[in-house]
Amino acid sequence: MQHGLVSICLREWCFMSFFERFIRPALQEFGDRPALVHQGRVQTYAEMNRSFNRVGNALRELGLDIGDHSAILQHNSDRWVECEGGQAKFGIATVPLNTRLSPQEVAWHLNDSESRAVIFRPKQAALLESVRDQLTTCTHLLCIPDGDEAVPDWAVNFDDLLDAASDAEPDTVVPSETLYRLMYTSATTGMPKGVPITHSHFALHTATTLLNQLSGVSEEDRYLPVTPFTHMAIGFVWPFLARGGTVVCVEGWNPAEFLDMCAENQVTYSLLAPTIIIGLLRHIEDHPEALDTWRRAPIKAVWYAASPIPVEIAKRAEATLGNVLNQMYGLTELLGNGTSMTCTQLTAEWHSRKPGSCGRVQRNNVVRVVDDQGAPMPTGELGEVVVLTEHPAGYWRQQMRTSETIIDGWFHTGDVGHFDEDGFLTITDRKKDMIISGGLNVYPTEIENIIYQHSGVEQCAVIGVGDDYWVEVPCAIVIRKPGAAFDEAELIEFVRDRLAHFKAPKSVVFVDDLPVSAAGKVLKRELRQRYRDPQTPS
Repeated sequence: MQHGLVSICLREWCFMSFFERFIRPALQEFGDRPALVHQGRVQTYAEMNRSFNRVGNALRELGLDIGDHSAILQHNSDRWVECEGGQAKFGIATVPLNTRLSPQEVAWHLNDSESRAVIFRPKQAALLESVRDQLTTCTHLLCIPDGDEAVPDWAVNFDDLLDAASDAEPDTVVPSETLYRLMYTSATTGMPKGVPITHSHFALHTATTLLNQLSGVSEEDRYLPVTPFTHMAIGFVWPFLARGGTVVCVEGWNPAEFLDMCAENQVTYSLLAPTIIIGLLRHIEDHPEALDTWRRAPIKAVWYAASPIPVEIAKRAEATLGNVLNQMYGLTELLGNGTSMTCTQLTAEWHSRKPGSCGRVQRNNVVRVVDDQGAPMPTGELGEVVVLTEHPAGYWRQQMRTSETIIDGWFHTGDVGHFDEDGFLTITDRKKDMIISGGLNVYPTEIENIIYQHSGVEQCAVIGVGDDYWVEVPCAIVIRKPGAAFDEAELIEFVRDRLAHFKAPKSVVFVDDLPVSAAGKVLKRELRQRYRDPQTPS
């Protein structure tokens, strides 16, 4: 009888949404404790829960229901957490959109994801205004007022809807296989790829994160993320709230403001990108008094991802910031196909002892380095990094791409690396030629496709080159058509008009020919060797 009761309980738990498994218990246990802090506003867990309910009920009044998709287009804030939490609780999938996308890119993402609504702030109105007539499914343009910035006349004031909405609990159960998020990452072909993430996937991620990076978090801890909630930063928000901690929100990156907020809010955990760490070091070196501000914060761990920090920068960071740097390696795709967005971690204990490594395989993950036939490589030998999948969802509407990436239950990352004798993984190259600039993924083919639209371009190739601040930036190698006379500035502006600015080349090299293989394929490895010197940041 007791065994049967346990089986029933386990079966019910397995069909529960991530919200029911992790967040609802925290809302009940930590009701009066601070959950969110933003621009001086403090929300308790009980207040945050009422905000979740108003968001969900307001969207339900508009006709959205379990299984529908709603996009969020805004900077990090408590309002983002309210919107995503409310959507998750009511079974509406969040489609997070980067505020640095171009209007055309925003429209493409909204259409491809079949979003029925988008929640944005006045600062992002310009990204929607010119493409409203191109939206095929997104009929609800919901704007959250922001101070003196008015809601555009073509949008609905979302706060008005929230004021009229009930804060009653939902009366339906959200199945675990309902989509929680539909996140986009770029493909080597240049077209974005959607990664469907169910509540079951995100429950695994939350549990895995609490086993690894956030294993020591309690209700006394405070987390201040600087990277966007569109990607990894949100991956710490919900595990942190599940433990009763406080999330401190900041909308943008300013080193002086970051240091002040860490000290004032007694921040213990932060998530930064390598570029932000470099900017923080520069600020402290230029303003030595800022180091005292940093030391007033009881920082336990600064986690970073997206790309490794150059070894010399890492040494400076450890000398300045203390023994708090921790690195993790992963991909957006793992969130919808594995047990977590990350699969290895290099903790502070090992950070200076294993320079260049991205750490050991974390708990609840299985990672291998294999040859082209999928056989494991010996210690120290290079191969492709693959990760064991768990209920893989693949890519949104891209079955061919899914079958090429997930083979016999293993997700092929496209990254080349090796394990050392202590079990630490080092990534040495990227098969897919992806550029990581300031912590953001940039894919050369997407840029090349735009450059080829210029009437004066005969041939081109885009590679990543070193940069003292952004770590890596796009560089375009271009052959001009006979008689074409455009210069570097004109071509860069041409791309900036058509893509998010962070994707545009920071430099252009004009050449007479490109190195090619016998099959006529451009040899980008040779180009990287030829033009790998760091570019001066502008």
